[in-house]
Amino acid sequence: MKNKNVENISNRYLFSIALDYLILMIVLVPLSGLITQENVFIIFAVMCIILVLYLFSDGILMNASIGKRVFSIMVVSGNSDTKLSCVNMAIRKVLEIIYSFKIVFWHLYIDIDRVTNTRICRLQRKYVPPHISKTPKEPEGQDRSLRLRRTKAFIIDFALISWAWIAHAIISIPVIANAITDVSRDLGFWSSWGLSMIITSYFIFKDLVFRNGSIGMHRMGVKIMSADNQIPTTSQIIIRSVFHYGLFPLDAILFAIQKKQVGDIISHTIIISK
Repeated sequence: MKNKNVENISNRYLFSIALDYLILMIVLVPLSGLITQENVFIIFAVMCIILVLYLFSDGILMNASIGKRVFSIMVVSGNSDTKLSCVNMAIRKVLEIIYSFKIVFWHLYIDIDRVTNTRICRLQRKYVPPHISKTPKEPEGQDRSLRLRRTKAFIIDFALISWAWIAHAIISIPVIANAITDVSRDLGFWSSWGLSMIITSYFIFKDLVFRNGSIGMHRMGVKIMSADNQIPTTSQIIIRSVFHYGLFPLDAILFAIQKKQVGDIISHTIIISK
């Protein structure tokens, strides 16, 4: 009976990988068809964000990507005493692409569980990752104050880069865009692309200014910490920022409703008072 259950989960896992990969291709292939000389960098940036979302889809959707949820399986830590690392989940997604060739080559063998210290099990609707239970909770009054300061910190950070947003909006006005193109077609493209890169780079790296917080956070007395109450690594901060920026509308809604952000969940970080 146990062998049958293992085989059943293995088959589900294989088809879940294929489904995730199919969804990725359904999104990427049409985007690649939209590439022109004028928008190649923008489309490339969007495709990179989609690939990052694919790699961390298990973390975003609470240990189970769309394919895994369809086939009722999930990823958990290989050791119950350790938390599930977002890096290990990303490595697992990369190996899953290779493992998907098992549909054609049945003798292909990759011990993904051993490499990533994770394993596949049946989907548990009420599963809570170990690191979440260890996250300290703020008292209700302090929590409300912290959320307000986080909102003010974001407004300050946004204000600091507002000049680039305004400049990008101005050169996007058809009359002005046509005038710039008449002078130089390359000038119009590179000015728009340059401002987009400045804005994107700012939001991705702004939290590294004070090692674990942006200028706005520093002014409002809040900082980013790892879920285990340690100073976060550079990769944690960058991963947090990428998802915060790339999924801003969803992130804002989640923050308003559940006081959490996608970036914090994936990178295992929290925001606390200094």
